Amino acid sequence: MKITFFAAALAPGELQPKAFQQIAWVLPRELANYDFLPANARLVAELATGRIKPGELLAASLDSPSAD
Repeated sequence: MKITFFAAALAPGELQPKAFQQIAWVLPRELANYDFLPANARLVAELATGRIKPGELLAASLDSPSAD
């Protein structure tokens, strides 16, 4: 199982999962309402409490050179 987090600005509309059972676009503080594997607990807690800021990660990844 792979969990991928995205920082995104979304247009209004209905989300349709294609490859997964469930997809949810939620604020970091809402992550506690979902079940995650124990191995992801630290990452989810840091996202939920603001210690990791998705927007900063997104900006950093755009600024760094690609590994391709």
